[in-house]
Amino acid sequence: MISCRHVLDLVPKLFARTNHEDVMPLFCTVFLGANDAALPGQRQHVPVDVYADNLAKIISSIRETTKTKGKDDFPIIVMTPPPVDSETWMKELGLYDEYDRTNEVARDYGKAAKQVAQEMNCSCLDTWELLEGEDIGTYCKHLSDGLHLSESGNRRVYEGLMALIEKEFPDLAPAKYVDGEYQKEGLQVEESIWSDLC
Repeated sequence: MISCRHVLDLVPKLFARTNHEDVMPLFCTVFLGANDAALPGQRQHVPVDVYADNLAKIISSIRETTKTKGKDDFPIIVMTPPPVDSETWMKELGLYDEYDRTNEVARDYGKAAKQVAQEMNCSCLDTWELLEGEDIGTYCKHLSDGLHLSESGNRRVYEGLMALIEKEFPDLAPAKYVDGEYQKEGLQVEESIWSDLC
């Protein structure tokens, strides 16, 4: 039940050890908003403008704590909230008379996340689009309970993230294996840096 409000306090602790180059992460993903996008009146609800402000503060805090200035120094990839299958989620919670979140609201929070990413010079992975948020017949297959990603949803998000890294940060992607050898561009997978991540 983490929201942006909780993460604001955690960022300095999460990145406390990054003052040394030997422990600096390669990049950071910020995947928040599904809980914040609960409807008004729900315990987890955070108004969309407050969510956007908190997201910007989180990104600023990460940059301050890691002593980096932008995505060329240290890529921060903002990931939008995924779609929501309200009917399935309601059944999961045992609710039958009111929704606590909707797919339309999740999309609105995703738009806010994309705007913040653009303003803060971050890359953005739109998981709502990636999981085909317009088509419940498709995206519900990628949710385990109407809200959280299933195995296939996690796989699609991982593949989307890897595609984004390969496109925007090719030196951070695993080196491709072609004709029996690893290419020079990208991280060499036999080196500890990549195996430590996986």
